[in-house]
Amino acid sequence: MSIGLRFRHAATAGAGAMLLASGFVAVTAGQAQAATPICTKTVTKWYQDFSGPVAAASNGSLDCQLGPGNSSSAVRALQYSLKRCSTADPGAIDGIYGSGTKAAVAKVQRTHGVSPADGLYGPKTRKVFNWIVTGPKGAACATF
Repeated sequence: MSIGLRFRHAATAGAGAMLLASGFVAVTAGQAQAATPICTKTVTKWYQDFSGPVAAASNGSLDCQLGPGNSSSAVRALQYSLKRCSTADPGAIDGIYGSGTKAAVAKVQRTHGVSPADGLYGPKTRKVFNWIVTGPKGAACATF
């Protein structure tokens, strides 16, 4: 192997290690996998004649995540829906994902068999989560 080829191999390996260490690349089972984006806003979703805010990523995707330390309109919508559409009380509806919100999400996860029941809102939890929507006949709860 020539010195130039060895140098390119070493540089490539070093760059890959630097990207992994910096968090720019997530690798599982030998394949790069994109991280689930954070829910930063809400989008209006419709269920029959009802509509309401649902947590979404900045690109509008509903497959996003929330956890302790997040604060946004998405957290506020999550908290309001927990209070209205489940028996899990998140505490104050303040838009801050604190210990009360985490415990309430974990309760919903346990109720619906989401594993792990870690209290983090993500794509698996969204599939079983009831969001509050309103319409001409009052309020309803729907999954999206």
